[in-house]
Amino acid sequence: MGRSDGRACADVVQVYVDCEDAETAPLHARLCGFARVWLESGEEKTVRIPLDQHTFEVIDETGARVSGGEHYTFSVGTSQGDPRSVQLTGRESAVCRVKL
Repeated sequence: MGRSDGRACADVVQVYVDCEDAETAPLHARLCGFARVWLESGEEKTVRIPLDQHTFEVIDETGARVSGGEHYTFSVGTSQGDPRSVQLTGRESAVCRVKL
């Protein structure tokens, strides 16, 4: 994460996960981790955000947590990274696709 506009600022880095192939996966990505970061003007930081054991699970029709699918998309940024959020904030999220 970096800041280059001449101002110090706090921001929240958010990690969203979207299970692409589980039958009971939610329609939208869900927040799975976040961290507040303070950056001085011109400063860059590496941010580590731990993910919990439920990151690769979905809720089935009975309400139980079950293993999800094999394909996941992670979005990391200051919003969910969907088109509306990008339009409102002017910021794109980094995207990573994972196959388990």
